[in-house]
Amino acid sequence: MGSRRSDVDSELDKAQSSHPERQILIVDDDAEFCETLVDVLRLCSYDSVVAQTGLEACHLAQEAEAPDVALVDVRLAMAARGTLGLLSELQQVRPGILCIMMTAQPTAETAIEALKQGAYDYLNKPFNMGDLFIILERAFGKVKLEREKASVEEALKAQKAELEDFSVRLRGVIDSATRLAACAHLAEVKSLILREFAGNLGATGGSLYLRQNGSLTLACALDPGHAPQMVPFPPAHDSLFERTIRMRKPLLIRDITQEAAVHPSGWKGYTNGSALLFPLVDHEGQISGIVSLHNHPQTPFTNQDRDLGAILASHSSETLRAAQATENLRRSEERFRAIFETAEDAIFIKALDGRYAQVNPGMQHLVNRAPEQLIGRTDLEVFDPELGQHAAQTDAQVAAGETVEEEFVSDLDGS
Repeated sequence: MGSRRSDVDSELDKAQSSHPERQILIVDDDAEFCETLVDVLRLCSYDSVVAQTGLEACHLAQEAEAPDVALVDVRLAMAARGTLGLLSELQQVRPGILCIMMTAQPTAETAIEALKQGAYDYLNKPFNMGDLFIILERAFGKVKLEREKASVEEALKAQKAELEDFSVRLRGVIDSATRLAACAHLAEVKSLILREFAGNLGATGGSLYLRQNGSLTLACALDPGHAPQMVPFPPAHDSLFERTIRMRKPLLIRDITQEAAVHPSGWKGYTNGSALLFPLVDHEGQISGIVSLHNHPQTPFTNQDRDLGAILASHSSETLRAAQATENLRRSEERFRAIFETAEDAIFIKALDGRYAQVNPGMQHLVNRAPEQLIGRTDLEVFDPELGQHAAQTDAQVAAGETVEEEFVSDLDGS
């Protein structure tokens, strides 16, 4: 008996030390029994609600904060149809509720039937409180596990949906990178970069600034008219541009009004306070520009927007570097062509086999030959053998890396 009492005390201590928010639905029409049971359960930190009819029990089970465990008198459960109909009704209105059946007239048949119909356990009245608390501990342990399982499943479901959404959006970013790679003209690249950012990240406003002559110059804008044409470099301390440059990584602002150190521009066209900024870098890793986005039409920008934008920013930087290199090469070629065509000195370009590839007007005048008499021919084919041989030797010296200075004087007849 002493050992049994010790077991009871142990279970009472365990119940008293565990979750006080756990609630039990007691379904029994014996008011005195219910009152005593409520008092005992309260001492062990269980909250209880009492229903003295099956209808009242179903109403209580439908409430938002309804109990997860019920102690149900078998006789009351059978009152309506002569079966354990109340058990299935409670499970229908409160899916997952664990019903522990109680009876003062225990029979094996009733216990078996209750368990078949989904009862969690079975107690005989008058029951030992230690047995009750053991069953309650198990029941609430099961409830906890089921909640944790549901929470994990919900989290996995949300994570799966997020990954699927990210995968779809990532394919969009890859398509954007392909379009950027196919664009070679700098003016078109600038506009395309901003459009691709806006399309992938859902922005309706934004601008692209490029670093030029010691400042950030507005290259293009989705909503022109309010963005300044030029921003000093480095920008004002703790401004969004300055923070982006200082951190050298994307900057996500969910609500600019909550940023104590940053003051909104005051422009009335913003739909919310969310913003996303991305640094662009050159081949030396220095800041070459900034993409600034705002006006997400539905919700503030998200971490996923930031991560996708970072990938696009990397591709944009590469495309911008290639387009700028191409543009610089084109300008160099234009400058060379202007010098080539207007210089009074003779200038010519030869292929590695010694044949003339291009000759300027100065060269044509010096040797008194038309372009078609020079292009595609060697010196031996153009000049007399002595001069042709000398020119061929000079070509060999130049091909070997030597610098050769000679003065060539043409006779009036061009010989």
